[in-house]
Amino acid sequence: MAVAPLEYQFQPLHSLNCLSMPLKSRIDAKRTEPERLQAIVVDLLREEENKYCADCEAKQPRWASWNLGVFLCIRCAGIHRNLGVHLTKVSSFDL
Repeated sequence: MAVAPLEYQFQPLHSLNCLSMPLKSRIDAKRTEPERLQAIVVDLLREEENKYCADCEAKQPRWASWNLGVFLCIRCAGIHRNLGVHLTKVSSFDL
């Protein structure tokens, strides 16, 4: 019984095309990432349910529990910090 040879198609995990870009372009591309992430946060804050602290419903929360996916006021963020990072990971998205 004859077995047909397997054909492998090599696809690299990363393209080397980015190395051919000028250094300045690669640096500029990295600088846009924080701006992109900030735009995502701004879009999330425009949603009605995110305009209030998830715990006490205070207006304009400026903190977030990243692992719980909620926005918090500074007072509730302090309470979350005291709970420990094994329960909630809190940080300000303005600082």
